[in-house]
Amino acid sequence: MGGSAETRKVLSILLAVVMLAVCSVISYDAADKPRFHAEIVRGNAGETVDVKLNIQNNPGITALSIDVSYSSDDLELISVNNAALFQDAISTGNVSSDPLRISWYAADSENKVDNGTLAILRFRVRDNAICSRINISYNPENVFDNTLQNQPFEITNGWVLVGDKKIGDAYSDNQISVRDVTSIQRQIVELEDLSAEELVLADTNGDGEINIADATHLQMYLAEYDVQLG
Repeated sequence: MGGSAETRKVLSILLAVVMLAVCSVISYDAADKPRFHAEIVRGNAGETVDVKLNIQNNPGITALSIDVSYSSDDLELISVNNAALFQDAISTGNVSSDPLRISWYAADSENKVDNGTLAILRFRVRDNAICSRINISYNPENVFDNTLQNQPFEITNGWVLVGDKKIGDAYSDNQISVRDVTSIQRQIVELEDLSAEELVLADTNGDGEINIADATHLQMYLAEYDVQLG
């Protein structure tokens, strides 16, 4: 990475100022908001792991359709099991589809307010896998109640962590500390090139990007704010 020491110092100062500004205005979703939530699980190469997809704070819905994506280089989806949350079973596309679509509707057209596990995804961890995020997405038009009103849900993505790796461990020392914040900061201002696995772990807020929000999120985690990595 080129550039003088003075330039790097100015960039570091500007980054610190931006982070302070973000910290002063950042807010987190209330705990009682409707949410699709994927679990964080851990496994080793060759093992199978189960990732639960959960519904929390359900406001009452009569139909849903969500998409689930993941790294097929790291994970092989073996099966999708209905967890019998609702009286009517879920339906899915081919397990080899990417993304995988999971749908459900109430045959009696009544709103269902159940909370719990919607589906269980079973993966095999591939050889040489790195940690992989389980991404949930959906079209807001495809989650609604029996008056056809759309019901917005927040999303918490899941992870399959390989071995002893930890979300946020961008410094690769098997600890979560201010060193990891510094590594993410240096990556953002192009003073450091993180490895492919380090980049995955540096995505501390789980949005698929590495930016100032990840460094801020990790700082708040270290300061014991009520936030979850990933």
